[in-house]
Amino acid sequence: WLNFNFGFETCFYNGMNTIVKAWLQFVFPAYILLLVGVFIYLSRWSSLVTRYFRRNAVAVLATLILLSYTKVLETVITVLASTKLDIGNTTANNSVWLADGTVLYAQTTHAFLLAAGIIVTATFLIPYTTILLLAPWIQTRSHWKMFAWINKLKPFLDTYQAPFKDQYRYWPGILLMVRVVLYIVFITNEGNSINANLLAIILILSFYSIITSRLSVYKHWPLSVLENYFLINLIFLSTTLLYIKDSPSYNDDGKILLSTSGGISLVVSICIIIYHLYVQIKDIKYFKSISKIIKFNKPAIPVSIHDGFTDVSNYGSCEYREPLLED
Repeated sequence: WLNFNFGFETCFYNGMNTIVKAWLQFVFPAYILLLVGVFIYLSRWSSLVTRYFRRNAVAVLATLILLSYTKVLETVITVLASTKLDIGNTTANNSVWLADGTVLYAQTTHAFLLAAGIIVTATFLIPYTTILLLAPWIQTRSHWKMFAWINKLKPFLDTYQAPFKDQYRYWPGILLMVRVVLYIVFITNEGNSINANLLAIILILSFYSIITSRLSVYKHWPLSVLENYFLINLIFLSTTLLYIKDSPSYNDDGKILLSTSGGISLVVSICIIIYHLYVQIKDIKYFKSISKIIKFNKPAIPVSIHDGFTDVSNYGSCEYREPLLED
């Protein structure tokens, strides 16, 4: 759910097939990003929208793009994946869509879906991954005419690069590459072997966890602790499921383990969100208190002096004002 992975297990209308479900997987991320774009546009014309949104518009847009990246990647890999059917000695085309064996690959309705997948890959997935991976190298050469465009993306890139040390500003691209490798393994696993998927998760995430711990890529250690917690949680979960997979009580034990692991991770995620909300609210109260201090502590204009002390008790009375005209 956090990656817009809602799924469409329910049939919304009679005749809804796998092709339609695949199209809908493209719609949700596009809808979210379009909604943010509308708010950014409205912030130019409405002071109310500007007050509550425009200050963090770039950060919100960058976060939603990152969250929707996984869903778009999964959908594109699913759309592009194919397999072959063993239909004897016939010369007929035996290439079918991996997600639905009744649909011929790159023909009829799947051809349009395949074209959409290629367009999304060429215009979003590849540029987005490449920019995040090579942004530090490109930014050091921004004085070149061919790389001058990177300066316009600096606020956008700073959202991703801010948590990392300067020498590891390319690390967001590494995180995306880890996702790409995992999803390619999952989708190309034609036998849908659970062992292969779990083993891939254990090996890839263990290797990544060791590397990131040794390099210490984050500026602040709490971020490293949180990332390693989620990684270790996934590794432990995958290892345990791999161990108990052949057990007679696999279904019940697996559900309990998934619920426990997912529940703990969800609680940690909620705590992180609450912390960020607290920081925002505290900042708002701080600035309000500062404005009140400035408003109610303006220096009074001295009107008259008695015994060396300034008397402002009769401020506003004409008797204590200097005459505008002298006789």
